[in-house]
Amino acid sequence: MKTKRILTLSLVSLFFMASTFAQSADDVIGNYVKAIGGQKLLSKITSLYMESTMDVQGMEGMTRTTILNGKGMLQETDIMGSVSSTCYTDKGGWSINPMAGISSPEPMPESQYESGKFQIFIGGPFVKGASEGYQFEMTGRESVGGKSAYVIKMTLPDGTASTYLFDPDTYYMIRSTMEIDAQGQVMELEVNYSDYRKTEAGHMMPFSVDINVNDQFTLNTVVQKVEMNKDVDPAIFAMPE
Repeated sequence: MKTKRILTLSLVSLFFMASTFAQSADDVIGNYVKAIGGQKLLSKITSLYMESTMDVQGMEGMTRTTILNGKGMLQETDIMGSVSSTCYTDKGGWSINPMAGISSPEPMPESQYESGKFQIFIGGPFVKGASEGYQFEMTGRESVGGKSAYVIKMTLPDGTASTYLFDPDTYYMIRSTMEIDAQGQVMELEVNYSDYRKTEAGHMMPFSVDINVNDQFTLNTVVQKVEMNKDVDPAIFAMPE
């Protein structure tokens, strides 16, 4: 009887181990999209506007982000009176960064645009990524905050790769890591997402985002205001003359 019980427990253990490893990239991504509202709901969201407070190494600032779903994303950041702008559209991108000595708008380098253009979609790369030629691969598990998070590697058509970690209980995205090219300077970013809340449109999004840049400085943002499905003039995404 004892041997039978041990064998049964072993089989149960193996079953749960198999279930864990059976998770594919498509499974995790599908559960993530479902967790934040589902494909149908996300496709009905026309726009998102949010205001966030920011702390950069003790310097306070404000960020305003406008997304016209599938058309454009404009982020304006004001730190101590210095206003930077980053814009992605379905055709290209541009930026202004006075703190980096760039006071006039400049077209975004192709590599930077390709690695961030998915920001024009509510839900990010996991909603439209496959149709854009992105490849997703389940690479294992990684401990984050005491949880064994699912790790998904995303590879762009140009070979650029980034990783995304998902909570095994909620399937919310809790971390991403990537390299970006900012005006010729390659920076390594680790982004942590938390405090998920439901918006008026019914989808879930993180209200707290912490960014570590090159292990040299951190940037913490907290969302203070969210507006959904408001009218957005596409002209705001045009690069200023």
